[in-house]
Amino acid sequence: MKRLGFAGVLAGIAIVFATTALAADKGSMKVFDPTVVNGTQLSPGDYGLQWEGTGSNVQVKILQGKKVIATTSATLVQLNAPASQNMIATRNTDNQAKALSGVSFRGKSYALAIGDEQSQSDVAKK
Repeated sequence: MKRLGFAGVLAGIAIVFATTALAADKGSMKVFDPTVVNGTQLSPGDYGLQWEGTGSNVQVKILQGKKVIATTSATLVQLNAPASQNMIATRNTDNQAKALSGVSFRGKSYALAIGDEQSQSDVAKK
């Protein structure tokens, strides 16, 4: 009887950890200039972000209200200290458009690096 109880507790703990690992994280960003994300141009304004995964396997949804505007992959980057404010990082593309390369979140010690290894390095420095 006690073994069944202990096994049940272990199963419950495993379910909680599995659910936590799959839970989506959220954040927000403000775009001041037209900015491209994975081929979709974002107009200036406020956007929500939702992502799932860890490390290099993060899938990000960019939302305006409840509507998904764009999706992209990203990497969670550990920062040296919590960010003092929400900030976005952009880079110029070959056709001189701005492309989103990262987002940091006020009070968080991580950021989202979107794109190549250079984006990850740039975001980690902020």
